[in-house]
Amino acid sequence: MSRHAILTFLLLGSVYGAAFLTLTPPYQGPDEPNHLYRAYAISTGEWEPDLSTRRRGSAVPASLVELFAAFRLLRWDARRQTTAAEVRRFATVPLRSGETTFIDYPNTAVYPAVVYLPAAGGLWVARRLGTSVLHTLYLARAAGLLTWLLAGALTLWLLPVARWLFVALLLLPMSVFTHAVVSADTLTDGVAFVTVAYLLHLALGRTDRLGARQLVVLSVLAAGLASTKLVYTPLLLLGVLIPRERFGGWGPKVAAAMLLGGLTAGVMLFWSGRSADIYLTRSAYDAGVEQELHLPRQADVGAQGARLARAPHRLLSAAANSLRDAAGMYLPGYIGTFGWLDLRLPRGLVWGAYLWLVVVTLLAGAPGVRLGWWHRGVLLTAAVGCYLLVVLSQLLSWEPVGSGTVGTIQGRYLTPIGPLLFLLFNRPQRPWPGLPWLVGGGSLVLLTSSVYLVYQRYYVG
Repeated sequence: MSRHAILTFLLLGSVYGAAFLTLTPPYQGPDEPNHLYRAYAISTGEWEPDLSTRRRGSAVPASLVELFAAFRLLRWDARRQTTAAEVRRFATVPLRSGETTFIDYPNTAVYPAVVYLPAAGGLWVARRLGTSVLHTLYLARAAGLLTWLLAGALTLWLLPVARWLFVALLLLPMSVFTHAVVSADTLTDGVAFVTVAYLLHLALGRTDRLGARQLVVLSVLAAGLASTKLVYTPLLLLGVLIPRERFGGWGPKVAAAMLLGGLTAGVMLFWSGRSADIYLTRSAYDAGVEQELHLPRQADVGAQGARLARAPHRLLSAAANSLRDAAGMYLPGYIGTFGWLDLRLPRGLVWGAYLWLVVVTLLAGAPGVRLGWWHRGVLLTAAVGCYLLVVLSQLLSWEPVGSGTVGTIQGRYLTPIGPLLFLLFNRPQRPWPGLPWLVGGGSLVLLTSSVYLVYQRYYVG
């Protein structure tokens, strides 16, 4: 059964991932230009921007900036389209890596460099091969897509429960699209899914007593989560579900928890410190360019953080308000929102997708694996913890000081959280025999509709 689930995911993920990769015009993923510029700098060995100036960016090939200029007006304007011939024109334009220009990317400069390793690897290969500027972009996208496919396959291989539910979630159009363009989410989501699968494997699977190898894997995954996006570190709470007998008693389990907790906290503090050093408020940014960058007005990480520290209950209030205020963004966005978040699937298809996921959840069980109230409580706690940190990160980075809500929670932020919520309703039953057809058919409908929507939106005729 696991082999069929993995093959289904790899087949559909590869085909539709490649479709999104090639059909999406250059830089039409969310913040894709700045993600690519940062990844390119890392591919040359520049892990952090120069901190001696009041700008955050680096020198990148001028051809990459020219490519953005050719397609930048497609953003947020549904009346503008392009042609396949116009995109292919850049397949003959050389990268010219020696001809550079300085470009600012303040929003992606603060991310840990490790999240860009897949794209940076693709860009490094592109420079070695001497590819065109268009194929350079495609290689960066392809490296991210391949990373996601491998992470998804590993997730499905490890899972002891609800594999076909995870196939459906991994193949949601938002998931496939996000990981087929240059993004910081590729490695982040991959590590998050593998972590969840491995912890569930240790907690619910047929495993023997944990040894040094398992503890090393847990340490790597914990450090990986803390090195990508800190908001998903509560996923490590699933570790408390591992029976104490597999550690050899309460003492070793507590010792392992302290070790992993200390490691996670240390890595988080390191990357938080680096981000704090890199971060610049709008008022501190170089006045000659800050107007062009659309930096968030009145956002100040330090001032907002101090305000929340004085009254932590404000975070809970903001989280509750954001569930209501941002529903119009995250509910359709979890299923499929494309381009610069300005292209959405029809509402009927979105709600049909949620109904399909509910049915898949109820039919995707695992014989002999029972999730008790303790398991469900931990799953819910981890999901809520991640959500609170997502809200906190948005409050600190994007909202004016004093804001009591976040109206821009994107659906893709919930990609690693969604599986925990659906697992709350998993039942200890034998999976319905027709489940592979239900999951495969539903994924085909959603993905085909999404690819057609992207094509119709961006291309003339």
